[in-house]
Amino acid sequence: MGVEVFILRDRNLAYQRFYGRTTLEDCVAGLEHARPDGTIPADQKLLSDLRPVQEIDQNFHDVLRTVSRKAALDIEVTPGTEHAVLAPEDLTFGMARMYQQVSSEMLEFEVGVFRSERGALDFLDQPEDTIAGLLATVG
Repeated sequence: MGVEVFILRDRNLAYQRFYGRTTLEDCVAGLEHARPDGTIPADQKLLSDLRPVQEIDQNFHDVLRTVSRKAALDIEVTPGTEHAVLAPEDLTFGMARMYQQVSSEMLEFEVGVFRSERGALDFLDQPEDTIAGLLATVG
């Protein structure tokens, strides 16, 4: 179905909320929208929220293609920049772990996969306990 992206410039963070039926194109579009122009710092952290996902239209080969497509994007990323994936459900957690393993060889992001909001936010050095709390800080 899609992805919504919110840029939290004061936190140097992009929040990606995937929802409905998520596809390869949604995953690539999420990164393109999180880094829309040259004004985004190369060390901008990412938070991908898979909680609203109802169906993932991807298999292992699609994960490989997703990572390959992301690697081919002309987007500057500082090596080691954190990308937290919040995936509390078994299906999304498993797919996110596959993405983590494949991306470790092809992308500059350090990907962490978490079942809890607190774990994902800690990984990104954010003080809030919930994503709702983080988004409430946006002016």
